[in-house]
Amino acid sequence: MQFDNTHEQKKLISIIKSYALNGNFKKAIQTCNYLNHHFPCAVEGWYITSCLALQLNNQQHAITAIRKALLLQPETHQLRLHEIHCLAASGKKEKAIERALLLADSNVNDVSICDELAKFFNSYQHYIEAKKLYTIAINLEPNNERLHYNLGSVQQYLGEIKNAVISCDTAININRHYYDAHFLRSSLVKQSNFNNHVKVLQKILSEKIEHPIGYAKISYALAKELEDCGEYESSFIARTQGAKVYRQQMNYNIKSDIAFINKVIENYDHNQFVNKSNYSNNEAIFILGLPRSGTTLLERIISNHSEVFSAGELTNFPEQMSKMMQTLTASSEVSRTNMVRLSTRLNFPELGRAYIKSTRPETKTTAHFIDKFPQNALYAGLIHKALPKAKIILLQRHPLDVCYAMYKQLFTDIYHFSYDLEELAEYFIAHQKLMDHWQQVIPEAIKVVRYEDLVLNIQTVTKKLLNDCGLDWQPQCLDFHNNTQASTTASASQVREKLYTSSIGLWKNYEKQLTSLKNSLEKAGCLDNWAS
Repeated sequence: MQFDNTHEQKKLISIIKSYALNGNFKKAIQTCNYLNHHFPCAVEGWYITSCLALQLNNQQHAITAIRKALLLQPETHQLRLHEIHCLAASGKKEKAIERALLLADSNVNDVSICDELAKFFNSYQHYIEAKKLYTIAINLEPNNERLHYNLGSVQQYLGEIKNAVISCDTAININRHYYDAHFLRSSLVKQSNFNNHVKVLQKILSEKIEHPIGYAKISYALAKELEDCGEYESSFIARTQGAKVYRQQMNYNIKSDIAFINKVIENYDHNQFVNKSNYSNNEAIFILGLPRSGTTLLERIISNHSEVFSAGELTNFPEQMSKMMQTLTASSEVSRTNMVRLSTRLNFPELGRAYIKSTRPETKTTAHFIDKFPQNALYAGLIHKALPKAKIILLQRHPLDVCYAMYKQLFTDIYHFSYDLEELAEYFIAHQKLMDHWQQVIPEAIKVVRYEDLVLNIQTVTKKLLNDCGLDWQPQCLDFHNNTQASTTASASQVREKLYTSSIGLWKNYEKQLTSLKNSLEKAGCLDNWAS
């Protein structure tokens, strides 16, 4: 972004940037104030002031400053885009989306603006708008592999699988070492012995990829395609190699997760549920379960009902809870386990209201909405205290199937326990202990469904679930593969297919490799009441 500044203005702006770069924000702000006072028509001064205010979490000042700049240059796309970010950061999502839609319709012809605006729309699940902007950006810069990959990701979310494959192919043709595109392409469709990319992926791996995440993505892509082709032993070797490399570069201690789960069980006993919130909102339907347990399938089935909107994997509940927790302690150094104890003092009716408000405007469209963030399972009791009228569905799947399904998935920035079989077993056992606990202390609130029952008896199970959610029977729920709502999960491609049972018992293809995992789960009693 270019500005017409005098020599003195340029000098002041250079000083401000130097202060900010060195972390001296007090001096940077003082100099900004001087610049804005003496040169009130200097657009860049107001813009930098807004950027600094946003960085320091002073959202209102950031909005005020950027609007001063916009009064001087109302049609400058970069300024308009920054105002959108300021509005979003201040919690004014509806206004931010409104301004973003106006900007998208203003003939944007700058690649960086299109790219950043598309990312904004992505973050609010406005995928059609994001797709349009990536398409415009590609027309402006057709040899940018990242833009083609981003377009492919959005096309996957929208169920445009063939187009997503083409976008990945294009990205790879531009740069054969664009690992993200290889990883995405392998997941889009089931490969066959006659149509796959196994040799291409093996060749890339042989070239000694130095970046651990890049190595992991190619390894997982290869493992997936080998599994599709029935090469199970080779698939497991490739996946284990990728998982090992990825796990080595991760700063993670599973003991922290286990201690947190145990603390939740200790602090949220029967006594915690004697008194409940009087907040009566009943819009939310929470679908809980470990990742890869079939929650996306269940989400697609229920959200095909005319009165239900799928909001996806919202992180809103833990985020709102975290915000309210900050008011209970002056220290930022409180451990996770101590935070659990403090959380029992939360104003749960207020937490329920804050959660519902935070989902707006997306969840206004129907009488009910689905939140299927898997980590919500850790907070099921807290959800019930905050939203006693909300429906909570816990989906369970054969422990060995769900454990292997997690192990075979590269989540990159979450579920760090899933890259080592011993850690995976330890986490699963603790997680199952917590799920059993929730069923004991709030049995009336949680409806438990087994994935296998859902797949083998879809109509019977669906009818019962809809009734439990206070919804009437609608036959289109069984046509979940025709559900047009976007999906951003690892199952985004599979949910476009008709119902299949091939994933039941998939772990048996790796029974030898999973012996230690099976032994650990058996010893803990996790395989009781499950067919071997």
